[in-house]
Amino acid sequence: MSRREITNRLTEKWAYIPATAPQKNSSLVVFVHGYGGKYLDTWGDLAELITRNADEAEPFKHWDYAFRGYSTWDIDTYLDISKLISTELNAAAAGARPYISRYEKFALVGHSLGTLGIRQLLCDWKSHSPGLLSKLHSITLFASPIAGSFLAPFGVGAIADSLKPNGAQLRMLKEC
Repeated sequence: MSRREITNRLTEKWAYIPATAPQKNSSLVVFVHGYGGKYLDTWGDLAELITRNADEAEPFKHWDYAFRGYSTWDIDTYLDISKLISTELNAAAAGARPYISRYEKFALVGHSLGTLGIRQLLCDWKSHSPGLLSKLHSITLFASPIAGSFLAPFGVGAIADSLKPNGAQLRMLKEC
């Protein structure tokens, strides 16, 4: 039974689980957490399960995995998250460090606020390279607050205001 290694860059809020050498995959799953979440903690034991089991089963062994985080308190708009995702996908498509492969196919998995960043990415044609969206294989969204969140008044910062029901950012995102 093979085991993948995880590269965990705490200060960059980023983790990466590529296939075990010599296999090089051309498909990458990127996980994006929600409001107040953490790039690995949000997903529970998923990273550990991937390191132990991904190479043993179809279709998981043909994918590499990245967990991309951000500080919620540094985010003002969904565009900020969209640009973070776009930067990640552009680097992965180019095979830029720290990625070990050029990726041709992407899957995005988002939770809560992360889903709004992914939705914004689909609307924000200026922030990514031409053809990037054609490389999207799938998008999975969990607990997407597209109608806003009743917890928004208790949040902190500009992004909390963006989660108020009928807020300007949510209304704009619904229109694109």
